[in-house]
Amino acid sequence: MPDESNESRLARVESLYNQGLKHAAAQLSRLVLEKDPANIRALVWLAKSTSQADEANKATRRAAMLQPDDPQVRELVASRQPSYAGAATYNPYSAPSDGFNNAPEPKGGAQPWSNFSGAPQPPTFPQNSQSAYAPNSQGNSYDYLKNLSATVQPSVPPATPVGNVKVKSSVSVPGIIFGLLFLIVGFGLAAFWSYTIIDYTSDLSQTASQLQGQIVRLSSNQLVADVKGQGQRTFDVSEQISKNLVPLVSDNKPQGGSLVPNVVVLNVTPKGRLASVDVVTPNRGHADGNNGLLGYGSAIDWVVTAVGGILAIIGLILLGRTLGNRRT
Repeated sequence: MPDESNESRLARVESLYNQGLKHAAAQLSRLVLEKDPANIRALVWLAKSTSQADEANKATRRAAMLQPDDPQVRELVASRQPSYAGAATYNPYSAPSDGFNNAPEPKGGAQPWSNFSGAPQPPTFPQNSQSAYAPNSQGNSYDYLKNLSATVQPSVPPATPVGNVKVKSSVSVPGIIFGLLFLIVGFGLAAFWSYTIIDYTSDLSQTASQLQGQIVRLSSNQLVADVKGQGQRTFDVSEQISKNLVPLVSDNKPQGGSLVPNVVVLNVTPKGRLASVDVVTPNRGHADGNNGLLGYGSAIDWVVTAVGGILAIIGLILLGRTLGNRRT
């Protein structure tokens, strides 16, 4: 805090005193007296504002000794000693005036003051051995006075520093690349696989033709049939259909299991998928089963769609963070 003049400090002392903040006014008065022990205004304000009677009496006596005719000093003396309100103009130790007690001298001799030789000298107060005024050390905090204006006078709070702000002139290229990659791949996968599942399910729900023939080879994922009038045709089948056909078109020998002559009706979808098989001989029965595109059920097929959606969301987050965090 820059050094203030005594005048500005005394003006602040008066303002603090008028606001009822006497403790702060006394502190600031002591600070003025440390630099100017003979400052009458500071002595007067200290006597008025201090809460310690001894300190107030010392300040009053010193002010009266330095400038007894000062109006502020006379007012202070009168306020602290009402019985001597006229002390500034009347000295009880001065000699009687000429007109004092003009009554005739009574008979019987002279009065006691007839031998009065002069006015007695007024008592003198012992001078303080210290050359400078030494205020009471209790509660004397220079740090408190340094921050006095901030704690007493209303003011606008200072702006809080936010640190250095750096604005990026360009965005992160890797962030954009990875964000777009995840977004495109994830969205493409989800859209394509969803369309494939819907198309597959819709195709299996329809039967375009029924072909009569004989199964000549059967595995867990493929069926070869000799179709009447068309020759051999190969169809992809699910593991569920294959398991259902084995007991219907093969022998029952424990170590056999080879195909036997059979007559079957193949139900084919509009897109050439084998939807189901009706066995006529040797064992009448029906085999079908929609095991999904991946062979683990239709529910598992939708997991791929969910994975694609998650990838797309990650891409959006990367793009948002890359394009949005332009300030650090």
